[in-house]
Amino acid sequence: VSGEKYDAITAGRQTWGRLRTKQTGLSDPSAEGVEWDEIDEMGRWVAAAARARRLIEDQVGKLGNKIAEVSLDVGAVTKTVALKEDKPHLKITGFERATVVNGQYYCDRSVVVGDRPTYWTVERNAFLYCGGEECRWYVTTDVSGEKYDAITAGRQTWGRLRTKQTGLSDPSAEGVEWDEIDEMGRWVAAAARARRLIEDQVGKLGDTIAEVRLEVKALSEAVAVKEDKPRLELTGSRSQTNNGTYIRDTSIVVAGEPTYWTVGRNVFLYRGKNGQWYVTNTVSGEKYDAITAGRSSLSVLRTKQTGLSDPSAEGVEWEEFVDNEWVT
Repeated sequence: VSGEKYDAITAGRQTWGRLRTKQTGLSDPSAEGVEWDEIDEMGRWVAAAARARRLIEDQVGKLGNKIAEVSLDVGAVTKTVALKEDKPHLKITGFERATVVNGQYYCDRSVVVGDRPTYWTVERNAFLYCGGEECRWYVTTDVSGEKYDAITAGRQTWGRLRTKQTGLSDPSAEGVEWDEIDEMGRWVAAAARARRLIEDQVGKLGDTIAEVRLEVKALSEAVAVKEDKPRLELTGSRSQTNNGTYIRDTSIVVAGEPTYWTVGRNVFLYRGKNGQWYVTNTVSGEKYDAITAGRSSLSVLRTKQTGLSDPSAEGVEWEEFVDNEWVT
């Protein structure tokens, strides 16, 4: 990036690099199907498993893939909901005294209390049931013995936890409050809740989809903004460095006109005082200052015509400085 080789490269007198494209005549090295070679230890060009890709497109692509993956997850969970509608499950959280009852509960229609199925932990060490004439929901750890028999027979309601509200068809409904037994055997308010597990998973995945879509939208808008920025495509120069896309930069003006720069900012296009357009690889130093001040028209390419407002207009012809002379 400096020294004699750098000067020779930027002046178009030499092509040198660690990597190069197999194809020639390319305007975009990140285009689909572009292949690359690299220099091996013997100084030979050999095929390289490499590629170039536009960063914004890459980010949008990755986010698009993420949306697809998350959508698949939501689809899978939704399908699971459909398959398990006959066996719904809940998640209970927030109980401090009886932490053993926190966790996931699966419906067991083989154990019924008061004509309603019960919900059991995977370990079968606690279960949730609707008991009593008022239909209050309880969680108990009495999973066998006399108390268990009395509960399942509907003769007794007992548990470590219970809903404040009665007459509930769904203990995971919004606004349901819970009580738990304290050390004195009294019912006290508990900062706990029950929620349908599948709905919880779908909700989280839905939030993720929304976030990813916002990121994609932001990046897509960034791409659109860049696409709205006028650009030119230059082809046909003997030096491939000069060929490619030039994007307008209104912050750098020469002779009252904005300049156009390559993405790498190593070559730019400017309009001279006489309306002739020039391409130069002088992008810093005193000579660059003279160009931008309008005191010099140093260049490697120029239009034959003068008085041009648009160098990309139909019929514009170009000359290139080769071996110390201007040639068509």
